[in-house]
Amino acid sequence: MASWALSGPVKFYDRSEGLVVCYCPDSGDTHLINAEAAEILRTLGRHPIAEAGLRETLSLDSEAASGLGQLLADLARVDLVSES
Repeated sequence: MASWALSGPVKFYDRSEGLVVCYCPDSGDTHLINAEAAEILRTLGRHPIAEAGLRETLSLDSEAASGLGQLLADLARVDLVSES
């Protein structure tokens, strides 16, 4: 089963307003992401994990769980995560 991991180091600026600034020091890119995406990135920062493991670890409700694959694909498209 494939695992997801961060593509590189990230830093967060979170003012608890629902959106989080995610900065990638290696590339210099900055992204504005939602709190759910930030929690996924924080989890992947601890260790690579499969999509099913993310669902369990984050205790996602059914709506969030059904959109997890698309969210991971979106994060991969902007080089925040990669699948191995």
